[in-house]
Amino acid sequence: MPRKGALWLARLRSDLTIRILTWAFIPAMLTFIAVGVFALRTYQQVTESLVKERNQELTRLTAWQIATDMAPYAEALYSIATLRDAIQFDPSRQQMLLRWLQPRLRPFDAGVVILNEKGQVTATDPQRQDVVGQDWSSRSYFRWVAAGKGQVLLSAIEYDAPNGGPAVAIAVPIQDVKGEFKGVIAGMFSLIPSQPNALYESLIKRHVRTTTRSYLVDAQGRTLDCCTVGWFGQRDPKAPEVVAISRGENGAIRTRDAQGEKIIASYAPIPQSLWGLVEEERWDVITRLSTHYGRLLLLILALRVMLPLLFAIIGMRRAMRPVTALTAAARHMAAGKLQQEIPLPKERQLAELAEAFNMMSRELRTLYDNLERKVEDRTRELFTLNTLANALSRSLDLEEVLQAALKHAMEALKLPMGAA
Repeated sequence: MPRKGALWLARLRSDLTIRILTWAFIPAMLTFIAVGVFALRTYQQVTESLVKERNQELTRLTAWQIATDMAPYAEALYSIATLRDAIQFDPSRQQMLLRWLQPRLRPFDAGVVILNEKGQVTATDPQRQDVVGQDWSSRSYFRWVAAGKGQVLLSAIEYDAPNGGPAVAIAVPIQDVKGEFKGVIAGMFSLIPSQPNALYESLIKRHVRTTTRSYLVDAQGRTLDCCTVGWFGQRDPKAPEVVAISRGENGAIRTRDAQGEKIIASYAPIPQSLWGLVEEERWDVITRLSTHYGRLLLLILALRVMLPLLFAIIGMRRAMRPVTALTAAARHMAAGKLQQEIPLPKERQLAELAEAFNMMSRELRTLYDNLERKVEDRTRELFTLNTLANALSRSLDLEEVLQAALKHAMEALKLPMGAA
């Protein structure tokens, strides 16, 4: 069995049609495959570049929108910070002021506090009376405002909510008529609210792309999910997007998420805050269309290779029919059947070959016929001589011998008796 397979393989290698098709189509097929892979790779690179640019701009706009959503709450605090009762820093008058303006401060579900220039709590709304007199100078929002950076729309996570829960704050400076820093008024949002507060309403409202995962991240890598209330996480502080946000940069990169999935992560800092917005979009979702395009490209590539190959095989078989007929006729002639003639094909070169073969066949038949006739004549002559020799050997009578010789001569020459 292996020997038959080897013989079949050797025959296949020596087949002219196979060799022509191999040398003609393998380079073309490799070229088409290389072009297809290059086109698909280029398409994916262009798609990645366009998606990065799009997501980068959308994330930047969303970050600005979040800051815009927080701005009215900062305006509400600023309107209080400019009142005389707040500027004079009379704790009792500040306390009465916050109580009187309680309806306006209701969105701050974790409370409102006023800090003096040293960071001590001098007044709070009714629900946070327990923190009056505490030193909050270490709070991120106090340090931000005291450093002269203006208002802060979202502070870092501070555990200042009731019962020590996590919260973020909006803080604005309190300044006297000369513009000198006198303290800070801060309104806080709980990060574990019983129901979505103003902060989460903004985050959920701004999450409009269902194919992405959005979250806020600070310089320490702490994350706050934009869709799930009370969901916290932790990113590596050295992650490229976290480092970029800490520098105030806006961009997009191709990386992997915590589960190891390939993603496009776009990021942008939220203005006047200690947070940045990160939006992650899975790469397989982005390339779903390109995957379909790649399959279509492979199908077109296969058709581009197979159809010409199929037509070439059909054409080669039709072109090889005269050669096959010529081969068969030559084998018949080798077996002694000299009366062989093949039809003339339409192709000029093959027609000339067939005409030459037919001419050779006719010449061979003529030569063979002449050879047979000569052999027949020589046989008849030898037969006549042999007959004469027999006649001479049977009798010594000259007249009888002459009569017998004449008779056999007339028979050999196919002349009627008496013609002489």
